[in-house]
Amino acid sequence: MDDYSAPTPTPGTPPPPAYQPPPPPAPTPQAPPTPGYSPQPDYAPPAAPPKKKTWLFVVIGLVVLGLLGCCAAMGFGGFALFKAGAEPVATIDAINQAALDNDSATFDKYFDADSVSEAAYEAFVEYIKTTPDWDTVVAELGEEEADRVLREEVLPKDDFVDEISREFSIEGLDEGSVPFPEYTLISSSIENDTAEVTIDTIEDGETMHFVLGMVKEKVGDEEIWRIKEIKNISDLFEDEL
Repeated sequence: MDDYSAPTPTPGTPPPPAYQPPPPPAPTPQAPPTPGYSPQPDYAPPAAPPKKKTWLFVVIGLVVLGLLGCCAAMGFGGFALFKAGAEPVATIDAINQAALDNDSATFDKYFDADSVSEAAYEAFVEYIKTTPDWDTVVAELGEEEADRVLREEVLPKDDFVDEISREFSIEGLDEGSVPFPEYTLISSSIENDTAEVTIDTIEDGETMHFVLGMVKEKVGDEEIWRIKEIKNISDLFEDEL
């Protein structure tokens, strides 16, 4: 067998380089993180809350004490220039203008939220008593006990009136809106110091019908017609609920 020997390098030729391992693979480039962002699992953000409706739909929509709902938000839109005091309809203009001016004192002067809310309470109680569920409760408890439970436990009057009164205020309105938008006078009648004014309002293409009970009252040196009741509020409850 022939002996193997490495070839003799040619004089003046540099020796071969020592073995070098291959370089590690370059990292895959990544997009820089968005400032203020931290990765999160798949998540659908909650939907934006719906725009709060204006006022009189609130008396028709509120869930009272988490059980019964009714509080209408009444929208306000168009209004006319007014000189309050002479005619009941001038009160509507005064209320609308006060809402646009964010003038709570004038608003409350022409709209008696407590009286309206107290009348709404009685109307709502009577509305509940026309529902089939009420018949079931009466059959189980008797009419007197069912009425007591409704008024004292389920729907206390003071809580209802406080909640509705807050809604029947400037704070219950969207900015720039009014309680009686684009209203049309249907009828107006006066008997001594009481009046009944019927109007239709239009908001977002929807027509609402209101029968407003007013009383003439003296405020300072001025006699004005003041809204004390929404006489058809039971109809508003029924339409909304």
